Parts: sequence; structure tokens; C-alpha cells
Amino acid sequence: MVSSEEAADTQDEDTLIKQFEDLCTSNLLSIKTLRDKTNNISPTTLESIANSDYLLHAVCKNDNISKSIVEHMSYGG
Repeated sequence: MVSSEEAADTQDEDTLIKQFEDLCTSNLLSIKTLRDKTNNISPTTLESIANSDYLLHAVCKNDNISKSIVEHMSYGG
């Protein structure tokens, strides 16, 4: 059985992943917006989110891609 705290963590993580998906596929993607978005996320949660292959693929397809964005997504900044 999943505790309410674990369920909330999963929901928060799911919400963050959706927000990152939206950012990574938008024209708003920049290293600044990416750093701002990841600034207050715990390293453990950030690592979990960064393990999404979809996000890295979305970044690579984005016209605003830069080396620093890919590095930030790959290594957690």
C-alpha cells in the first residue's frame, strides 16, 4: 500500500515531468529557463525526471537546442 506522502511525491514528480515536457517542446526553451525550472528541485527528484528519455529527445528536436541545454539535461546541470 502506498502512503499518502509517497502518492503526493509521485504526483508532484508527474506534475514536474509534465511541466518539463511542455518546456522542452516549446519555443521558451533556453538554458536560463531550464536552470530556473531546476533550481529548487531536489537532486534525487531531478535525477528521476532527467532519466526520462522523452525529455532528452524533446530537447534534441527543439530548434532552441544548445550544448549547455543538452549537458544540463544529461547531467542535471
